[in-house]
Amino acid sequence: MDFSDFKLDSASVDQSQAICELLNSAYRGTDGWTTEVDIISGKRADRNEIEAAIKLPNSYFFVVNQSNQLASCIHITKKDDHAQFGFFAVQPSLQGNGLGTYVLKQAEIFAKTRLYSKKLLMIVVSQRTELIAFYERRGYRRTGQVENLPANIGIPKRINLTIDYLEKSIATT
Repeated sequence: MDFSDFKLDSASVDQSQAICELLNSAYRGTDGWTTEVDIISGKRADRNEIEAAIKLPNSYFFVVNQSNQLASCIHITKKDDHAQFGFFAVQPSLQGNGLGTYVLKQAEIFAKTRLYSKKLLMIVVSQRTELIAFYERRGYRRTGQVENLPANIGIPKRINLTIDYLEKSIATT
């Protein structure tokens, strides 16, 4: 698929509900390979959480639209010398065609060239081995920091769910 016409646009508070629906569809729906429905139930995000993220200082929330429909989103927070990615999702019907890789790469370029980040950080549910493998193929590595699943991202269907911290070093020159 050609992504030359796709670009990351800054999200507005007015898009909070649509972003929330995309995240919940991608992570709690039954379609798409990013679903966590077999290990976590409940909502992945709510509108208030998205609105708050959009308004945070040193925070950049981007959306990608296709044919006037929300196709993808990603949130970047600048912290010291690194950028942390979160709320990253692709519409399930568009997964598997390279859009996620494209959006991630554009977010990495933004973090490097606009935020002058030296490394990128993200948090992934440890039991999502296929998702971790996706990021590892793109240069991310586990840091060794593992924590219990936070209470605010759903209701665990299994005991002992954890999150892994992943990071990728990037040159700033």
